[in-house]
Amino acid sequence: MTKSGRGSIGTTTITASSNFVVESPLRMVKYQNIYGGGATDDGYNWVDGRGGGENDGVDESWGPPLDGRLYPQWWSNGVPQPWLPSPMNVREYFQTGNNLTTNFAISHATDRSNVRFSALRMDATGMAPRNELERTQLALNAGVDVTERFDLDGSFQYTQTQGHNRPAPGNGSYYAIHIFNWFQRQVDAKRMERANAEWDPTSGVLTPNWNHNYHDNVYWVQNYRNNDDRRNRVIGQVTGNYKLAGEWLNARVRLGTDWFEQSNKEVYPFYSQDTPEGGFVEAASFHQETNVEALVTANRQLTTDFSLNVSGGANMRRNDFDLQEAGSRKLNVPDIYNVSNSAAPPLLNYVIQRKHVNSLYGLFTVGYRDFAFVDVTARNDWSSTLPEDNLSYFYPSYSGSLVFTDALQIDSDFLSYGKLRASWAKVGNDADPYQLTSVYSEVDKFGNIPGYTTSNTIPNAHLRPEETRSWEIGADLRFWFDRAALDLTYYNSTTRDQILAVDVSEASGYNRQVLNAGSVRNKGFEALLTVDLLNQPSGLAWDMSFNFGKNDSEVLELAPGLESIVIGRAGGIRGAVEARPGHPYGVFFGPVWRRDAAGNIIVGSNGLPIRGSSEIIGSYQPDWIGGVRSTLSYGSFTVSAQVDTRRGGQIFCGSCRLGYRTGVLYESANPTPRDWDPDRNTGRGPVVFPGVTENGSANTVAVAPRTLGTRLDDVDTEWLFDNNYTKLREVAIAFDLPPAYLDALPVSQARITFVGRNLWLWTGIPHIDPETAAIEGSTTEANLAGIEDKQFPTPRTFGINISVVH
Repeated sequence: MTKSGRGSIGTTTITASSNFVVESPLRMVKYQNIYGGGATDDGYNWVDGRGGGENDGVDESWGPPLDGRLYPQWWSNGVPQPWLPSPMNVREYFQTGNNLTTNFAISHATDRSNVRFSALRMDATGMAPRNELERTQLALNAGVDVTERFDLDGSFQYTQTQGHNRPAPGNGSYYAIHIFNWFQRQVDAKRMERANAEWDPTSGVLTPNWNHNYHDNVYWVQNYRNNDDRRNRVIGQVTGNYKLAGEWLNARVRLGTDWFEQSNKEVYPFYSQDTPEGGFVEAASFHQETNVEALVTANRQLTTDFSLNVSGGANMRRNDFDLQEAGSRKLNVPDIYNVSNSAAPPLLNYVIQRKHVNSLYGLFTVGYRDFAFVDVTARNDWSSTLPEDNLSYFYPSYSGSLVFTDALQIDSDFLSYGKLRASWAKVGNDADPYQLTSVYSEVDKFGNIPGYTTSNTIPNAHLRPEETRSWEIGADLRFWFDRAALDLTYYNSTTRDQILAVDVSEASGYNRQVLNAGSVRNKGFEALLTVDLLNQPSGLAWDMSFNFGKNDSEVLELAPGLESIVIGRAGGIRGAVEARPGHPYGVFFGPVWRRDAAGNIIVGSNGLPIRGSSEIIGSYQPDWIGGVRSTLSYGSFTVSAQVDTRRGGQIFCGSCRLGYRTGVLYESANPTPRDWDPDRNTGRGPVVFPGVTENGSANTVAVAPRTLGTRLDDVDTEWLFDNNYTKLREVAIAFDLPPAYLDALPVSQARITFVGRNLWLWTGIPHIDPETAAIEGSTTEANLAGIEDKQFPTPRTFGINISVVH
């Protein structure tokens, strides 16, 4: 964010602040510490971690009780050692992260010019070992009145960000959070860390680990499987303003650009499970958006009653994207990560994208006695990403507002201000580049012969622009001399011709097709209430605000021939998150248990519940969201707190699904699904699933807990939870140094603030922070709203900020 350099004329202002924050996991998966590694409880003998011993090639925790019996283990060189739990083995992996941010700014203003320079530096270490982040930001803002009618303003901002070993969700031996879903409960993490530190990278053998069939040592992953990224970003703009006629007619020309280059490199060392002969991926991308805008504005008081504001302008936007990637699946020599060291045909990719949008727009506003206003806007865009017949799209809007307390001359101690407002708008949207025709991409060479292939997505040469039509009404009300304020809004919005890539049968030779896929309606209600509870002459003040939002989403229709559209799938979900007509956008569609007419789960002759057909089992859309913020101040002290809540909708817990299947979750030590009797104590003996057979009789066949855990992995309803939670979002305590203390200091203002964020979570969802599943995606591999997939823990932070002004 940039700030203008304008300030008090003839003064120089210097501000500085420093903010230090520490962070630790807010919530972590709760593990069982009763049973160790193995597929059965018959015994354990570690020989090679590949199945050469008893249970030593298994990476699950359905093994013998951790009661001190003696077994050879991965670190004991064949000598039997006590078989004991390591309750903190996952928690010990995480460290206390910290973030130090320092900001400095200096500004100066004269009667005809202004300038402001600021600098920011941030150094952070994350909760994962060797995770680091650095940011440097420089900004310059300046303005000058060239003549009495012409002035120039400009801003420039440069930001460099560098990251090292950023943690990420994912499947495979390269991802720590994935490994922890299999982490056997007897494994001592500190012992693994020491073993990795003593390992010789030139030894030609895998780093010491508890399992060599599927996983790498988690500390080896963090130390040797590096990922680095760097981004250099420049944002700049220059604006010229010219007074064409007095103060009422003005012209503005603005030129702005947002450019950044980003490089990423991931290396896959030798001797790992997934890439035993090494590999790497390196990418460099360039992004730029440039806008040129011209706008003329007329603002006149037509009569004593009527005012008029008219604006008209044009804009040209250019988006450019270039991507170059290089990599290898196999290296000749360890630790040399470039294509010249590739022992296999290198992986090469080059992408160019260009997009142009030209726009004309206007605004017409009429005001009557400063209490009634009518606004009309019109805009037309021409986009290069749409076919020639549909590249132009027009979208207008109309709005009006009435301050009825002024119009009706209401003089009331109860209602001190009242405004009604209403609007209607149509908004257009285009497509991503190159959705109209097939484009070729390079594939591996056949010998020395280059190869190219078309995309797996069927293009659409007849795309139409998306269109959203919406209307809303609202009111702004203030009571008791503005001691209370209420803002109410009701909205109704329908988006038609959404541009989506939808799944198609792979028998067609493709897996996706670009379509104007359907229409979605959203309607809802929002409210914000602010109340000054105390405002005493002594300086004691207390105000609170309450916000509430409720949105109802419905898929109205899909393109002909489509019954549903897959929005995404992840986290081991057997079904998918879909759009289906007549239902909210984002329903879970997946397999359920077969049930009889009375609702009992049907169990097969093997004692296991039978998977049935797929159906709609929930939606990630909430019933409502809300929050409360309270601020109490007295003299130099201010204390504030914010609580947020969400009610309704469902969330799929991928960590719960996988952790139960592998036997590491707390619940797996007493294998009773959540809809069974929670007080039933069966241990890990054979379990009789409470269902009925095909002929209606009660099930009596007992099954092994691991066998049942594997079957429970087959249906999504077992891992779908009501997404209700309340979070203590923030508590802040601020103290302004009194003027008496500042007289002896070269500063005019000084403030110290203590802040805690994500301090507490109340929810019935086990193991995870449900907000980790709030990232929406549009591809089948993306993590999206409603699905948690082995997410990195949310940080709980505590910080102190010191700011001064000279």
